[in-house]
Amino acid sequence: MTIASGSGSGSGDGAAGGVRRTRVLRGMLPPGSPDYVYLPVEVPPGTREIAVSYAYDRPSAPPGARGNALDVGLFDERGTAFGGRGFRGWSGGARTEFFVRADEATPGYLPGPVGAGLWHIALAPYTVAPRGLAYEVAVTLTRGEPGRAPRPVYPPDRAKGRGRAWYRGDCHLHSVHSDGRRAPAEIAAGARAAGLDFINSSDHNTTSSHAHWAEHAGDDLLIMLGEEVTTRNGHVLVVGAAPGAFADWRYRARDGRFAAVAREIRSAGGLVVPAHPYADCLGCAWKFGYAQADAAEVWNGPFTPDDETALAAWDALLTTSAHDHGDREHAGRGDGDRGDVGQRDGDRGDGGHGDGGRQDDDRGHGAHDDRGHRAHGDAARADAGQGDGDLGDAGQGDGGRQDEGRRHGALGDPALGDPALGDPALGDPALGGAGHGGAARTSPAPHWLPAMGNSDAHRPPDAVGAPQTVVLADDLTREAILAGLRAGRSYIAESARVSLAFTATATAADGAPLSAGIGERLAAPEDAPVTVRLTASGAPRCTARLVTDQGAVLTAGPFPVSGTGEVEWRTTPAHAAYVRAELRHETAAGPVPGVAAALTNPIFLGDGRPAARPERGP
Repeated sequence: MTIASGSGSGSGDGAAGGVRRTRVLRGMLPPGSPDYVYLPVEVPPGTREIAVSYAYDRPSAPPGARGNALDVGLFDERGTAFGGRGFRGWSGGARTEFFVRADEATPGYLPGPVGAGLWHIALAPYTVAPRGLAYEVAVTLTRGEPGRAPRPVYPPDRAKGRGRAWYRGDCHLHSVHSDGRRAPAEIAAGARAAGLDFINSSDHNTTSSHAHWAEHAGDDLLIMLGEEVTTRNGHVLVVGAAPGAFADWRYRARDGRFAAVAREIRSAGGLVVPAHPYADCLGCAWKFGYAQADAAEVWNGPFTPDDETALAAWDALLTTSAHDHGDREHAGRGDGDRGDVGQRDGDRGDGGHGDGGRQDDDRGHGAHDDRGHRAHGDAARADAGQGDGDLGDAGQGDGGRQDEGRRHGALGDPALGDPALGDPALGDPALGGAGHGGAARTSPAPHWLPAMGNSDAHRPPDAVGAPQTVVLADDLTREAILAGLRAGRSYIAESARVSLAFTATATAADGAPLSAGIGERLAAPEDAPVTVRLTASGAPRCTARLVTDQGAVLTAGPFPVSGTGEVEWRTTPAHAAYVRAELRHETAAGPVPGVAAALTNPIFLGDGRPAARPERGP
């Protein structure tokens, strides 16, 4: 790798009457370059603004090879060390220029003091053509009096709510603060139009949007804060973390850092949710396993074959969880060998760069803007003051590696059931179901991974809330929503039109009625008759499927054009370790199931009570 420093230039009138000086840095990155290259920039005292623009060549690539794609970000004088203390912003490939001042910054970047010292432009060569990637970075420093840094205001942790009820939300959304095209106001309006009660911000590798949501929250809409951590080995959602909580993305699975990152996310109050695990864009496949996950996004945007693959892989994990009772006393989520629940296709916004030089007009971005922006395994620093010198290797090791295949007991989740509530999972109020009836005798489910569904909406025509996760929560608060998601008391629906009630009932040995809902365990004897009932509305011509650890045991329907229907099935815990429900649209492909209209998390059956997941610590 080589870098050259071009001649500087200056002008008398900059921002607020200050003096501007521009320095141009040029270099070449060969194939196989480190995931991250840091270009140092000395910022003198009295600097009011730092502005950066960059460009790189996009030569034609030979058939089968990828072209060039280069991402960009910024670290301030506090350095580039892992953990992001010096992080000031990230735009990946979504922008070709940005600025940072005390009072304002380009979306994706954090306003604040422009301190004197050594700053770094972070370059991330996502793909490099066989002939290499030539880049040019222009850095303009403007002197002058600093503006006043704004005091951030964040959305409240509580909305009005309806008490214990089913709430609808979308936890994977992108704004102009990463590679989305919608402002926060537009996303909030879309959420309300979609009938949502809560949303979660999830811009790629930045928290810059967090201070821009407060005015769009309200009694009718809870807005939680997060990030889509976009690594070279997959993407993971931070759901409902504390304002400004930053999760680093500069690692691969081989670096052994993800366990520590997951702990930091949970210490900030958030959930760890691998996103679109079977996406086929470069770097989008989830490669870290599920030992650290709180849930998995098995349905991302319009239901497509990669979602079907994710659903099948997730179902296989349920089967393992349902039968693996006794040996995970302190295993949290269980072993790290759960396999990869999947990935997503690049058309949904955090997909791949594609081939370097291509422009995807449907996405409105350059060749690599949509997929969010990736990571580093290796790190390198460049000395901007040198001529064509070699870039020094800054290293990246973090001391001892974490074992991704194991869980620490201290990180376990709380038990899924909540006997203190005295109320099994309720039926959806839209269906008139306020409960199951019978005694509230539910048990914690085994160690298992709940499923979620989100839109991953970036721009029109991506629909906010399609799909959406419908969660049973004690109230419309951040704490209650996260508890419901973590417990798996939820189902996924294609829109607010679709509502479900899904229950299992039985009779205990002493004659007491037993009832359980989504995400719970029906603690019935192995030979006890169990009645499983699914009631649905808003699903015209849809087929209902009941799925157990053996597979699809019942297919019923289609429902009438009114969209309302009910399915009942009888079994025993000895015959079915769990049961979950699906609603599928009509299909012309014979035995292949149609596109999903709704999917539930499971109800576990049987009185074998595996240890509850211990409370997760930070």
